[in-house]
Amino acid sequence: MYKKQLIISIAALALVILLFKFGSTVAPKTKVQAPVVNKVPTFDILQFIDAEKKHLTPSQIISLGKLENSVTRGDVSNQLITANTQLANFWKDSARSFEPYVYYLSEAAKLDKSEKNLTFAAQLILENLRAEQDEAKLNWKTAQAIALFEKAIELNPKQ
Repeated sequence: MYKKQLIISIAALALVILLFKFGSTVAPKTKVQAPVVNKVPTFDILQFIDAEKKHLTPSQIISLGKLENSVTRGDVSNQLITANTQLANFWKDSARSFEPYVYYLSEAAKLDKSEKNLTFAAQLILENLRAEQDEAKLNWKTAQAIALFEKAIELNPKQ
């Protein structure tokens, strides 16, 4: 009985040694996929404005061109504020496009450095945020509102 156990043990040991010596002891390599990176969609307001211009009538294009080229020499800062305000009103009233409207309105508010105008523009964006379905526009609007509120806080940190 002991001889049988001894023979089986030696045979098992020899089999284990043969497996380690000649067998594959490394697990087969599997292709590791790179982690999926969720690309955050971006929104370029200037490209959006260019695309929106294609939907304008010829008379609207002429009016818009005059507004865009209205800044001349002299008091450029005040001219830019006026031009951006007029451009905002154009996009609001004539073209009925919110994103360009709020873009030019916020640009005018930044140049004007008025806490009231900055918070007004930020509030407009926040009100429109709730209905936004496009993730890229949502990210852009959120960033714009935050930047406007931060500028307003810089102007009046006590409130």
